[in-house]
Amino acid sequence: MPRPTRIRVLGKQWHIEYVDDLKNSDGDEVYGTCDEGSLTIKIKTWMPVDLQTHTLLHECMHAIEYGMGLKLKEREVDLISGGFMALIKDNPLFADFLVGI
Repeated sequence: MPRPTRIRVLGKQWHIEYVDDLKNSDGDEVYGTCDEGSLTIKIKTWMPVDLQTHTLLHECMHAIEYGMGLKLKEREVDLISGGFMALIKDNPLFADFLVGI
């Protein structure tokens, strides 16, 4: 399945870019970033697919956080996205039900 390059989050169109090298605003190497100003999520490409998918979901959680005006800590976003990913992977029929397939 091809990697998504766009995603709609709370009515806004976000762009997803896959890059070889990625640093946050502090200059630290990271797996992904979520820029509210440009509505852009960036994901590091060299990672295994399962880590890319977890990172993408994590960054989408940040997009939701920004759109709803929440002030979550990084650990909270990581735990919520990890739990949600596990829920979807462990229950694929549930995920289908949620989206009406």
